[in-house]
Amino acid sequence: MTDPLSELLSVAGVQGSLISRARLGCPFGVASTGAPNAIFHAPVIGAAWVRSGGTVERVEVGDVAVLPRGSAHDVMDAPSRVCRPLRSHRVETSDDRLPTVVDDAPEPALDLLCGTFSLGEPARRWLLDPLPDVFVVRAEGASAFVRATLGLLEGELATHGLGSTVLSNRLVEVLVIHFLREWARSADGPGAGWFAGMADPQLAQVMSAVHSDPAGDWSLDTMSRRMSRTRFAARFRDRLGTAPGTWLTEWRIAVARRALRDGADVARAAERAGYASEASFSRAFKRVVGVPPGSWRTGA
Repeated sequence: MTDPLSELLSVAGVQGSLISRARLGCPFGVASTGAPNAIFHAPVIGAAWVRSGGTVERVEVGDVAVLPRGSAHDVMDAPSRVCRPLRSHRVETSDDRLPTVVDDAPEPALDLLCGTFSLGEPARRWLLDPLPDVFVVRAEGASAFVRATLGLLEGELATHGLGSTVLSNRLVEVLVIHFLREWARSADGPGAGWFAGMADPQLAQVMSAVHSDPAGDWSLDTMSRRMSRTRFAARFRDRLGTAPGTWLTEWRIAVARRALRDGADVARAAERAGYASEASFSRAFKRVVGVPPGSWRTGA
């Protein structure tokens, strides 16, 4: 049986890429207005403080600062540094073809890789929304896979051979999964959301089964067969922040969207998602997505 996170990401989709780097001498302070998607920063040389909202975290070589919602943030050499807007800094193209924020320092005190990633729905809301504005994957706590993937990414940037952009993007997507794994097993998480549900053995069993067979007979009675309906619903809402029926509908519509994107017609998508009729499927799809499935399929 495929694991639930693989099921979720294979249906929703994950995309990532490097977008820039910064090579700056001390003192430095760069203020970013943020981005529509998640952002991460990984120092290659030196260290920096990353501030977002009320959180300030120091990152060194081997650490990765992750901003799950792309929040406005500052990157600086000292936690109290006054920062200049990103747009006021000079940008050049480095040897690896990345736009690079630079200053007049002969040797950089900081060489920072900057990337972005996005998850399709409902993975974005289920996995990223419960996370803090910024969290750090620490070098000393990260798995060997995180360190190895960062090393491969740096090596690819250094050589920038044929297919380098595609390979770098795939490595970033591998990093994203490692970020999620590290958060799930960190001391700070999971507090709530999809990972909190998967951390509950009884809920995880139900969630895994639904992920693997979205078209199954998943009534509340079926899902709560090992405890009372009321207790199950309350426990589910407490862990995941949503009702079981809402969660089930969102997952089924995600499966249907993937089917439509892959070329299935509306009837086939409804069948894969577990709907007995096109009419009931269309109503549910429009309620979740905002447009009928046929219109969404044409646009997609």
